[in-house]
Amino acid sequence: MSIVGRSKKKEKELLAWDEWLRKKLPTKVEQDRGLKLEDMEIVMNWKLTKGKFRPLMGQLRKNSNQQVQQVTGEVMKMLGDSAGNKKNVTKLKDVMNKLCELKGIGPATASALLAHIDPERFPFMSDEALEGCGMKREYTLATYLSFAEALSSKAKALGGEWNAETVGRAMWARAMIHAHGNDMKEEDGEGKREDEQEDEANAKRKKRKRK
Repeated sequence: MSIVGRSKKKEKELLAWDEWLRKKLPTKVEQDRGLKLEDMEIVMNWKLTKGKFRPLMGQLRKNSNQQVQQVTGEVMKMLGDSAGNKKNVTKLKDVMNKLCELKGIGPATASALLAHIDPERFPFMSDEALEGCGMKREYTLATYLSFAEALSSKAKALGGEWNAETVGRAMWARAMIHAHGNDMKEEDGEGKREDEQEDEANAKRKKRKRK
């Protein structure tokens, strides 16, 4: 099934960026203790493609590579070892403020990065998850702190492997299904028809070989 509302090109790019964030970013953070400008561009691209496009990339590119490495390096130190028992408990507010020192980075974009490093405390601030919490689309630090607290509380209530970020993802997925449910069904139907046509073609080829 394709991603509704995205071109095939954007769909492939989003999936590639998503894989990079989930698999390569955590390792990169632990090894480098900071990120490069090109890394933050991936985060920005993922965020803008997953949600509503906003002209933020130009602002981000006004930061030098050195500035990005310095700020993100300090953020990683504030977070501590994301893989082990040395994790720091620096306040969310302080971490967000530090990352937002970079040009073009606000609470929503900062959360796009932090959600893939410390998903228990930093959920991605998507429009859909905000509305799922009954909040307005206000991209301020105060709104984010309330948003993160709401999702963390919900994760604790659900128990198991739930965390603030997975709750936010569930809200995003629910909103997508609600908004594009019929389109998704049509795309599933098209995929099934293509599979059926391929099966029929294979069956015909087998019959010809028997003859």
